[in-house]
Amino acid sequence: MVTSGGQALVPLPLPLPLVPALVGGVLHLQVVPIQFSVGGAIRSVTSTNRLSLLLGVF
Repeated sequence: MVTSGGQALVPLPLPLPLVPALVGGVLHLQVVPIQFSVGGAIRSVTSTNRLSLLLGVF
């Protein structure tokens, strides 16, 4: 994933299919961006906090 301006978009297949087996399921997302220098060497490695999504009906 290549980003610009400090933002990355992670597309989810929305809307999620209406499958009863998915209710109560948990999705976890964490991003570990690696920044490279002009020469291609690794400049920095950082990580985001984990995001947990609980699937269900409200």
